[in-house]
Amino acid sequence: MGGACLVATTVVSGCGSNRAGDVQTVASQFYDAVAAQHGADACALLAPPTRSGVEQSEEKHCPAAIVAAGLKPAGGVEEVKVYGTMAQVRWDADVTFLTRYDVGWRVLAAGCSMPPPSQRTAEHYDCAVEAG
Repeated sequence: MGGACLVATTVVSGCGSNRAGDVQTVASQFYDAVAAQHGADACALLAPPTRSGVEQSEEKHCPAAIVAAGLKPAGGVEEVKVYGTMAQVRWDADVTFLTRYDVGWRVLAAGCSMPPPSQRTAEHYDCAVEAG
């Protein structure tokens, strides 16, 4: 799995502390579920296009596919940014992108590597889990 994930960062920022806390909670729950190999719980936190992408990429139903994706633990949270209905969690080891649906925040891409320092303004990330 993997590829380039284009993330729009030109959305107007709206970093309310409650929203940042909600984003961090969902992202943490997702990684906790993956680490515990609770595929169904992890899949419930994926955005619908990401769930489809995982299933297509791994050629398995989501619960088995998300465990097979090989996500590593993200580490500690360094920063949470909320941009309207989009959000980003920077961990020690990678970056997770989320989007807000009527049911709450959902993981859009995970296991994303940060660009090198010389390209930190770039909007492309290599993600282990992402929409197809």
